[in-house]
Amino acid sequence: MRPVILSLYSGSHLYGLSVPESDLDLRGVVLPELDEIIGLKEFEQELKHEPDSLFYSLKKYVQLLLKGNPNVFDWLWAAEYEVLDRRGKMLVDNR
Repeated sequence: MRPVILSLYSGSHLYGLSVPESDLDLRGVVLPELDEIIGLKEFEQELKHEPDSLFYSLKKYVQLLLKGNPNVFDWLWAAEYEVLDRRGKMLVDNR
């Protein structure tokens, strides 16, 4: 299992606009496994539907930031995180 370094609820929960009927959209960043680091496997993202979640590899997440993708910028300004370890905090601190 890939270590999660940053995760949060996005969408209406992120913006403080959720209502009881709002769905949960979990988003995050994970570190690659050894096979992915040395090139034996590829991994960019994992999408699941129960619950609705999307996790990017650290490499893919940084690439999206550098391309100016607006869908991932707001993750760095969240008021609350489900997971924020020291590596995820480095991303937030250097936003």
